[in-house]
Amino acid sequence: MKKIVLLVALLVATSAFAQYDKQNEIRLNAFSILAARNLDISYERLLNEESAVGASFAFDLTGGDKFNLFGINQSYAITPYYRYYFPLEVSNGLFLEAFLSANGGKNKIKYDDGDSELIDIWEEGEEIDGEDFEQYRAFEYSDFAFGIGGGYKYASAGGFVAELYAGAGRNLSGDLRTPVVLPRLGLSFGFRF
Repeated sequence: MKKIVLLVALLVATSAFAQYDKQNEIRLNAFSILAARNLDISYERLLNEESAVGASFAFDLTGGDKFNLFGINQSYAITPYYRYYFPLEVSNGLFLEAFLSANGGKNKIKYDDGDSELIDIWEEGEEIDGEDFEQYRAFEYSDFAFGIGGGYKYASAGGFVAELYAGAGRNLSGDLRTPVVLPRLGLSFGFRF
């Protein structure tokens, strides 16, 4: 009986050590490709069993002519983050994250009569195909955001990783041309090595 308990304990310890030995991850955000037509690739480095740092790099695949559900066409986003895991196993389970994002692209803005804040910049806007030029215009922007998010990650002992996350950031410039809220959504798949 002692031998069986010792053998099981040894196998569990070896499995946990082997999973923690893999401290790097590469993931591709499938949701971003399908919903926003952005290529979003992430790299993450595990610091210990409960925390990690990483960065996501997102680039537009449409050539700048399609707007997402939020009225944004994001040309690029470089998003470093820190994650704290509530682990079931090593960096596997629920997590919270804080992120920064350097982002830019085009923002679709609707003009309402009497919106005096937009009068000064309205003539700078570009026409959007299929939209009423008097009511909707696109404005190029570059900004810097700070935000928070959370999600769930599954990592198999073989190295397969899947995660679902959501968060939101706030662009900090205060410029009317930029979107105020920066969504961060994903369903990512990758591997840990």
